[in-house]
Amino acid sequence: MLKQRFDYSAFSDIQKPYFGALASWRPTPTTRVTGFIDRSLEETTVSDDGVYASASLDTAYGFEVERALTSRLSVFGHAAYTNSEYQNYDRRDKIIDAGAGLRYYVSSTVYVGGDVRVIDRNSDDLDGEYSRSQVTFSVGYTPGRSKTYQLPAQALQRSAGDLLLAALPLDGLFAGPYAGAALSHGPLASTTSGPRGDGGSDVSQFGASGLGEALFLGYGWQLDRWYAGIEAEVEQSRARWSFSKDKEDARTTSLDRDDGYGLSLRGGYVVNNGSLLYVRVGRVRTRFDSYYTINNQAAATRAQDDRQHGSRLGVGADLPAGDRLFLRMEYAYTDYDAYDVGYVDDDGRTTERFANEEGQFRLGVGWRFAAAASPVPLQPAVQGFYVGAHAGHGSLDSRLDGYHSEGGVAPLSQAYTGDFSGMGGIYGFFAGYGRSFGRWYAGLEAEVDTGRTEWSHNRETGGEGGRDFSAEKKSDYGLALRLGYSLPNGTLLYGRVGPVRARFNTTWAKGDNADANIDRSYQVDGMRYGIGAEIPLTQHAFARLDYTRTDYDSYGFRTGHGNPDEMEFDNRESLFRMGLGFRF
Repeated sequence: MLKQRFDYSAFSDIQKPYFGALASWRPTPTTRVTGFIDRSLEETTVSDDGVYASASLDTAYGFEVERALTSRLSVFGHAAYTNSEYQNYDRRDKIIDAGAGLRYYVSSTVYVGGDVRVIDRNSDDLDGEYSRSQVTFSVGYTPGRSKTYQLPAQALQRSAGDLLLAALPLDGLFAGPYAGAALSHGPLASTTSGPRGDGGSDVSQFGASGLGEALFLGYGWQLDRWYAGIEAEVEQSRARWSFSKDKEDARTTSLDRDDGYGLSLRGGYVVNNGSLLYVRVGRVRTRFDSYYTINNQAAATRAQDDRQHGSRLGVGADLPAGDRLFLRMEYAYTDYDAYDVGYVDDDGRTTERFANEEGQFRLGVGWRFAAAASPVPLQPAVQGFYVGAHAGHGSLDSRLDGYHSEGGVAPLSQAYTGDFSGMGGIYGFFAGYGRSFGRWYAGLEAEVDTGRTEWSHNRETGGEGGRDFSAEKKSDYGLALRLGYSLPNGTLLYGRVGPVRARFNTTWAKGDNADANIDRSYQVDGMRYGIGAEIPLTQHAFARLDYTRTDYDSYGFRTGHGNPDEMEFDNRESLFRMGLGFRF
């Protein structure tokens, strides 16, 4: 039993049941899994309008996995979930704490280490929410460690299920000409900006995701394991966004991303199993169909076609799947030159500025015409526990549907719909367990991500109208079922599906009317699905490329003023991540 008494008369004494557990399991001689449950009463200074919380009752659940890779080097990962209930105060916090790191013994008892950690707190009180990311470098002392410590003998034995990477003749593997085709998916995001008739201005971030296709043709040179090449591409996309409001002097606008072509330089490195990891940089030229009008001037407005240049930066991998056949997974970000779209308003002809950017994930297949045949190395089995960290880039796509109200018209009579999007970076951790059945694979994985992906609409106006609103995706955690197949060189191709819970901060403000303002945090469930590849680098380490699409449950609100707005947010997320993991 946990008990605490207070001298302060406004606080009631606390008496709560205690429970806890600590369990340690060694599935192999070099792996230790530790799980725990614990409860505690913690002091706090949380208050609001003179009302103070007396304490918080924290219940924590967590685990840590550690694997010795050699007698000196080990890798570990951890995750914990804490539920904090404030006493004598109406608030509850939920805290996720996850991380991974390495530890290396420079002597028998002294080690140096490094780890990356993410802490995210979701709270009933919006001001109490935060995300923290930290990198720690440490020096430690373990006095009880034997000076003659060695890994258990059985851990050093090579078995048929845990084969070492073989030394391979990889020279010339990606030299010469090649060609291929790919399917693509990703976000198109546009920032539009321009003046308004009341002397103000408007800046909006529109966008949506769509499918596409691409053909590529290139030539490469290889020196030892280093690679350089040049590649041309032709592509088509069906990404499209639109916006409209049922009001005479409101705007209607849309953008279609059509065909394009480009030229890129690629540089990379061929890893032990014969896969090419590369980066690309290049220029592209793409056609955009833009439409922008004021509703009462629609008869005088026409769609506008523009060819715009853009700079492209990408990362990816070419994965040998046969003697000359290869698979490709790639993500590329493109920033296009801005341009003006013309329309007619009450004062005559004017323009709106469009600035476009996009992210594309590509899954393709290619053929190397003159390169050496792919070797087939021996590979470690893709099974057991693993842990890793990843970083990535993606988009938050939001479909807004609802009704606005203005003075002089019936409440909620103006239909409003629009596609909004913003891009940003994320980083996080993953841990899981899987088993191979021949070349087939099945596993379960947990993940935690944090970052900042957001979009906004900002209206500066000299009158009382105009709305400012935004959506920001802060963090998420979830589980995934992974099913896959291992190529002959040991690369694991997989599909994934599983539930995710994410936190969204949403704002809505209409002029200076405080009753119309919304500033809320929503915990939203979603379903995440995607594909990826894990490329073995050593016997235990692997690189990961992973692309997912997440559909979140919608949420909405009605503002509380005399002319209310009623809106629903339907959020989707596209996310590409590159990671480094270690199998235990």
